[in-house]
Amino acid sequence: MIEAETVAALKQAEPPPQSRYPAFEPRAHVVSMEGKPYWHDSRGALVPERLVSAKDQLIDEVVRKQIHFAMDLSDQVARFKTYCFAELAGLMDLLAQDYQVQVGGEKGNTTFLSYDGCQKVQVQIGERMEFGPEIKVAKAIIDECLHEWTGDSHDVIRALIERIFNVGKEGQIDRAALFQLMRMDVADERWRRGVAAIRDSIRVTGTKRYIRFYWRADTDGEWSAITIDLAAAPVGAAQHTSTGDGRS
Repeated sequence: MIEAETVAALKQAEPPPQSRYPAFEPRAHVVSMEGKPYWHDSRGALVPERLVSAKDQLIDEVVRKQIHFAMDLSDQVARFKTYCFAELAGLMDLLAQDYQVQVGGEKGNTTFLSYDGCQKVQVQIGERMEFGPEIKVAKAIIDECLHEWTGDSHDVIRALIERIFNVGKEGQIDRAALFQLMRMDVADERWRRGVAAIRDSIRVTGTKRYIRFYWRADTDGEWSAITIDLAAAPVGAAQHTSTGDGRS
């Protein structure tokens, strides 16, 4: 059985109170020269405060205040995410200890359910993918097919190709559309070679863990997601390094 003191220690774990951002200074951009305030502008020049319009001062105040709130919230989400993963990993270790087994590797694709069945936490592992040079060969083959094919029956494929390779950024590919394309059954040897080239182009470069939260009013109800954007939040409090111009 899991020892009571071990469970108590797990419950008392708290997120680290570290921040990834510099301390909030509402007038960090203002310097004093000969007893008079000067503002740094976007070009790095010093402008006497009396020459900064009331409108620009108000905009600056609102922006800095909201950025401060956003940084604080970002820190909270990062700490929360780190805490959740650590606590669930500790829970898995305790469960493994109870069954006298050691669980190795990443603890993912797991669902934790409350006793009444109305709340659940899901941990999933997704793969990071990149595409090698074979993807250009595949596109050339498929373009050759589309150039020769006629009729409305291939309009769906043409639209799908546009979605896959026209996403606004160089080298970016619509993966959902790509996998939809690969599932199409087309009786053309060149098409099959193109799909084979797509498969050969796929490179799994790593994994990323996701945590999701759900609740429902009762066991007959539908699950509702508790929306927190954790996907982009870093795990842990990374060291913040300033370049000296307000960027990091």
